[in-house]
Amino acid sequence: MDENANGTIDRGWGTFIVNSNATRELSIQAPHPLADIATDAQALAVFKDINARSYILAGSHRDANTKKSTCSNVNEGEADATHNAGTFFQTAVEATADFYKTKEWHAIQFHGMAATTCPNVDAFLSYGVQLAPKPGDKILELRANILKQQPKWSVTVFGETPPCNLYATENVSGRLLNGVPSDQVCTLPATNYSGKFIHIEQKLALRSATADWIAAISATWK
Repeated sequence: MDENANGTIDRGWGTFIVNSNATRELSIQAPHPLADIATDAQALAVFKDINARSYILAGSHRDANTKKSTCSNVNEGEADATHNAGTFFQTAVEATADFYKTKEWHAIQFHGMAATTCPNVDAFLSYGVQLAPKPGDKILELRANILKQQPKWSVTVFGETPPCNLYATENVSGRLLNGVPSDQVCTLPATNYSGKFIHIEQKLALRSATADWIAAISATWK
């Protein structure tokens, strides 16, 4: 909460919103607020406009403290929700997965990449594993629908050119949703994908094109 009414949350625990009247079984997630500029607002706008089931926001900058993570990637900070299984963010993802159990649903995580990262790639979509998607997968349908909105964008998936190495293989939420037991996500990479976890890396300009993402996601999950 914002007890002192200064416009910011007082404690960085995170935010978990559940929409009881949702029409799409999607969880829209932003694990890197502030660090991945504008992704928190982008994800929230998508959540609201597509009438998704849940919104999960990490509660702190990924570099909020200097202590290193002991989970997934020891070169990343402890405050990074994608490399720490002991966060509110990961707990919310686990609760969401438990809610659905075997029912069909998808988690869409919005991330941001630097201007110099993955040259000539505007957006890179992945499942959190180094495997190419299969024909008919939702991730390919999403890619097709975003290109209908912005045909000049370069949007790629694993194995395509221009290449991009932001595979999210160390993302603990991705590992969980790809079948790794919750008590092993810090040490065990996923070897296959469930299709539930969709990781979006994007250049800065694409993060302000919220209406295009809303249209593409709405067309993919009708």
